[in-house]
Amino acid sequence: MKIMVVTPYFSPKIGGLESYALNLSQELKAQGNEVFIVTSNHLAQKRAEETIQGLRVTRLPVLFNLWNTPVNPLWYFSLRKIIKREKPDIINAHSPVPFMADMAILASGKTHTTLTYHAATLEKDGSTIFSIIAKIYGFLQKPSFRKASSIVAVSQYVK
Repeated sequence: MKIMVVTPYFSPKIGGLESYALNLSQELKAQGNEVFIVTSNHLAQKRAEETIQGLRVTRLPVLFNLWNTPVNPLWYFSLRKIIKREKPDIINAHSPVPFMADMAILASGKTHTTLTYHAATLEKDGSTIFSIIAKIYGFLQKPSFRKASSIVAVSQYVK
């Protein structure tokens, strides 16, 4: 099976979502699947290709960052091209960091998509602005939840 893993950030950047995506990708590859990663390029505003721990990684340019969220409205078109060229059997998009997963699901066409969700809530105590933005994003992400073929919560708590 050919699996496209889409994540806003990926190794060598360190974090829970990044580690989860790396470990999942390595396990899927160890089971005999062809796995490749599409992520943002957090180091430069250009497209980059590399191999990390035996995994092929495509990094898409970031137009700007908004509260640690990489954004580029052109990702939709880049993801469509990658999907048409690679023909993955499944796309596994990771969220709640907005935008990258949403663009992947939107660009997926008829390809099976699994949305892996990593947070119970984006709202933070003491940050009114962030809480408002989290509510707006929750509203904007609903189409991704509806279009995804399946949704995986990383824990019982997140579920």
